[in-house]
Amino acid sequence: MLLLRKQQEPRKAYDLWSEQYDEQPDNLMLALDEDIFSNLITFASLKDKTIADIGCGTGRHWKQLLKYRPARLIGLDISKGMLQHLNEKYPFTETRLISHSTLPLQNNSFDMIISTLVIAHIRKIKKAFYEWNRVLKSGGEIIITDYHPELLGKGGDRTFLYHGKLIAVKNYIHSIEEIRRLAEIMNWQIREFTERKIDEKVARYYEEKGATSIFKKFQGTPLIYGMYLKKRDVFA
Repeated sequence: MLLLRKQQEPRKAYDLWSEQYDEQPDNLMLALDEDIFSNLITFASLKDKTIADIGCGTGRHWKQLLKYRPARLIGLDISKGMLQHLNEKYPFTETRLISHSTLPLQNNSFDMIISTLVIAHIRKIKKAFYEWNRVLKSGGEIIITDYHPELLGKGGDRTFLYHGKLIAVKNYIHSIEEIRRLAEIMNWQIREFTERKIDEKVARYYEEKGATSIFKKFQGTPLIYGMYLKKRDVFA
């Protein structure tokens, strides 16, 4: 089968990927994201809180989130296809189709923002963060995970097969230093930071796919990072 790499803008790419996004039982990035998210969420307070999941996709983390019984959980995404699959899994949920930089939400209306595996798809990250900050209450919490910029800088990317073609989703590289600097501008305090590297712990994922050459090329490179942040209380 001939594989042709074709780069797509995130909106179009995820509409295509949505058809099979939930059918990736041995996806390394999704496995690491689940592990990091499950750890970071233990620092947060979710019961009876309002939560915005920005770039919610098909609702990968919603089963876990709903166990905490939030007062409101809304999913926001640029892809109609991803939202359609989320609504099929969780009927009567609240979802909105958005652009990357504008949120159809009121000022100071959410206790928590969650955004997993999204940051590198946002070109104007500073503008997006200002929007997040606008809707986040004072003292609010944020959980972020994403592909590590060091990996993207070395040529790593996120791809999927679609009818025999290898589709690469467009990414923008935002360094950890840039994220930290913007967090300070937004008055967000980073309470927890973690990252996972391509090392022997994940070697089997590459071996099982016959991709040992890729493993050797990127061995030692950070693959994914996660942050738990808290917006400083202006009244404190």
